[in-house]
Amino acid sequence: MSIPFSKFVVKHQYANLPENVRNYIQSKTTVHNGHYYVLPIDCSIHYDALKRKDMSIYDEYMTTLDNTHTKDSFQHLLDTFDIKRIGKIQVNLYGHSNMYWVQDGVHRLSILKAKQIFGDAVPIEFLDISIYKEVEDQLKNSLKKTVGHGFYNHWHNRLEFGYHSFDLFTFRVQGQRNPKQRFEKIRRFYDFTNKNVLDLGCNTGGMLFHIPEIARGVGVDYDQTCIDSCCTFRDRLMFACRLDFYKHDLNNFSCVKFCDSIQFKPDIIFLLSLGSWVEKWKVLYKEAFQICNTILLEINNVTEGGPQLEFFEKELGAKLTLISDKSDDDCTGNHGRRTYLVEKQTKPLVLLQESRNSSLSKGSTLEGSVAVPTSFGLLVEDIESIKDEISAMKKDIQEIKMRLG
Repeated sequence: MSIPFSKFVVKHQYANLPENVRNYIQSKTTVHNGHYYVLPIDCSIHYDALKRKDMSIYDEYMTTLDNTHTKDSFQHLLDTFDIKRIGKIQVNLYGHSNMYWVQDGVHRLSILKAKQIFGDAVPIEFLDISIYKEVEDQLKNSLKKTVGHGFYNHWHNRLEFGYHSFDLFTFRVQGQRNPKQRFEKIRRFYDFTNKNVLDLGCNTGGMLFHIPEIARGVGVDYDQTCIDSCCTFRDRLMFACRLDFYKHDLNNFSCVKFCDSIQFKPDIIFLLSLGSWVEKWKVLYKEAFQICNTILLEINNVTEGGPQLEFFEKELGAKLTLISDKSDDDCTGNHGRRTYLVEKQTKPLVLLQESRNSSLSKGSTLEGSVAVPTSFGLLVEDIESIKDEISAMKKDIQEIKMRLG
């Protein structure tokens, strides 16, 4: 996840500025509090110097401040700029403004924008973000509203801040499950970089908010208060990555129609502890596997989850890889859940070859008796192999016909 450049503002000193510097700043903004001007990063003196390739205004401004920065030091930073070596840019998120205020690192931020190293946004790993109390209270209150009321399945969020723990920058609260701890295991089996993720039963969105490397995330949940909380986090933190959240009853839900309606093609779908709560889980799982090659599946326990595993493996022909045999991230002590990576696979061509050899040894024709894999997950190379096998069979048939006269 990233923060758009449009969401950063910088402060420029108000008092004791040379007239030409003051005129420049006032041409960009009229927002000030008597001590400093507030400007978007692309209107700052720092970025303007890089854009115009003229550091004269910047030099006068820095001289007025008696700052340690000079035009020569700025030019040296620009010439030797190494993304692997820069320190984190310090920004604050205040309650009174829907913007990130740069506290330290305006030069580095200006260079990132001028060089377009990451396009129109800054990845959060290059930012040291402090979330202030007003914003923290807004986020906490949205989570507290998700607690205490049950639904048709009699399950409800129980802890003070709901189901998911959050560990985002300086914002940390404890929920029942810990997404960061879960992803420490999951990332060993799946790379989420630039992936589209669909989380069915997303609750308060903790799983999506803790994988910042994704391209787009979509969450679906039955509980409107959970969806409202997800949207509060999304809108208040202002990530550049697209995150969308929708209220739906998963017992009456079509993955195919839903994804078509929002023009979304997921690379992976989360089905986390859903089978015990969604009555029509077979319909949901089948459609999910129809539109996506990879599923992240969690079962509540072996007894309830056994039929779900069997459904994927035997009825849908999936390959199951165990990621974790316990849910030790659950602070309530419910450690019986298991997590699997479910993937489409192709059946080997051994059956096809055996069928061909058997038929040839008997001198019989092969027309109408070609065995073809029935898995949903055929790859291009598999299809080409089948075509080659069929072509070879046809040649064998012709030879048999010629021998038979």
